[in-house]
Amino acid sequence: MDDRDGRAAARAAGLNITGTVGVLERAAGQGLLDLGEAFEVLRATDFYSSPRVIDLALERFRNKR
Repeated sequence: MDDRDGRAAARAAGLNITGTVGVLERAAGQGLLDLGEAFEVLRATDFYSSPRVIDLALERFRNKR
């Protein structure tokens, strides 16, 4: 969930949260997609994430391999 209020409500309810970047990381880890390509496609939309968040996700993914 990428909505700030929704994340806060989920945390308050004791739920784990995963945003778009996390979902894409998991999918790449399962071999369902190429993470770099997925982020390129995402960048072409109106979705916003800090470039640093995406860079860290790519770094984490590469280090797991």
